[in-house]
Amino acid sequence: MSDSGDQLGKISKMKFVAYKDDTFEESKSLKKEFTVQFNPKTLGVDYSVTYEENQGSSSKVKFAKAKPGDLNIEFTLDGTGIDSKDASKVTKVDERIADFLDMCKETDSKTHEPPFILISYGKLIYKTRFKSCNITYTLFKADGTPLRAVVKAIFLNIKNNVTDEREKSLNSPDVTHRRNIEAHQSLIQISNEIYERNDLYIEVARANNLNTFRKAALPQNYTLYFPPIKK
Repeated sequence: MSDSGDQLGKISKMKFVAYKDDTFEESKSLKKEFTVQFNPKTLGVDYSVTYEENQGSSSKVKFAKAKPGDLNIEFTLDGTGIDSKDASKVTKVDERIADFLDMCKETDSKTHEPPFILISYGKLIYKTRFKSCNITYTLFKADGTPLRAVVKAIFLNIKNNVTDEREKSLNSPDVTHRRNIEAHQSLIQISNEIYERNDLYIEVARANNLNTFRKAALPQNYTLYFPPIKK
């Protein structure tokens, strides 16, 4: 019974870890971490889409790009000792704020830029970089020492550039592709997907020594060669 209670009583704390680059590999860790004192009550994500507006009289707008959602995090730091019975472990608010800012925004001496940040909170994994931070002090000692502060931080949503480049290179029309044609696919369909053009399937048929590009003429699980073709 007590084991069950202990298991249910475990709380996952939000954690920030700094890395040298966006591979987020363990070997690239800067050995800088920050764990929140109290978990945030809410997390906010902002999404936006950018359009290109025509300069002429037409009111049509063209989609440009979808911006990854920024992550808004708000958490509290408290130095009153409300969370600890050990006076030696009472949080010093100003020091904790300094630790947080040093971890996420200070320029690294080797990379000459702010670090990449991995935020983990339960099942949430967020690969990001620091964007901005607002700190509001809400309680002080008589001598002005801050006893409580609310930290509102915004982090950019980023993708792993290494993964992006690999995906881009594998999907590039400048790379040779080999595909197995299945029952529901056709030479024309796959050709259009790879080259992002609808006029190159004849070139593909010629490269594979095919007299026709029609699906019915191809054996099941036939392997097609898609040569590199400059757009």
